Amino acid sequence: MINPLLHNEIEWKLFNDELNLMADKTHVFKASLSSFSHLIQEDSKSVLSIQELKKSKRFIKKLDGERYAIGKYLLRIILSYFTGISPASLKFNTIANKKPAIEGIEFNVSHSGNLIVIAIGPQMIGADVEFINKNFDYELILPNCFNQNEQTFIHNYDNRLLNFYTLWTRKEAILKASGEGLADDLCDLDSLSNYTKRKNSVFDISSHIIDNEYIMSLAMNDNSNVNYWHFKEFAETT
Repeated sequence: MINPLLHNEIEWKLFNDELNLMADKTHVFKASLSSFSHLIQEDSKSVLSIQELKKSKRFIKKLDGERYAIGKYLLRIILSYFTGISPASLKFNTIANKKPAIEGIEFNVSHSGNLIVIAIGPQMIGADVEFINKNFDYELILPNCFNQNEQTFIHNYDNRLLNFYTLWTRKEAILKASGEGLADDLCDLDSLSNYTKRKNSVFDISSHIIDNEYIMSLAMNDNSNVNYWHFKEFAETT
């Protein structure tokens, strides 16, 4: 049987800086981290904050630091299109669980492997993307993270690995949308329904395969009007 929660790949439109994007709609961007690595070397000091630059240097693995810097870089570039503020001048507030925020815009970032996903919109939103690691022994964490119905779902449908990543990203997306971060009650968090209530908000959850190598889940108040963009090239933003 085929996993009923997992949808086919999304049709991503190519983003360009001449588009007039409105913040009253939800936009999801995907980008290849490696395609922006050269820009980090050239422009990071003029775009990232001092704190972001320092944090990027504290990672034990250099690659992890570079991915963090690219993620912050792309987030600033993309947010500038919606705010009209230059990437370097954007100021982030900190809300619950140290979640960064900008007044009037909801956003969430997730990256795994060579892919980054940035979701932006007027409503509470959470995004999680995971590289499908065929060597990951997911069975070890099932009892601590999934209730019995979820474990049955994982084992009863074709391709158990995809089933695991589908439910895992759904849980992560819900918790990121609600602003909780990773919680201790993962078994109690229902990831099988397409709608779930968390922190007095109802979230619509959807899951998708991206580029045949990743699974992405989104949680938002309303997913009826979402634009999907492939952010391939750097565009000058003033």
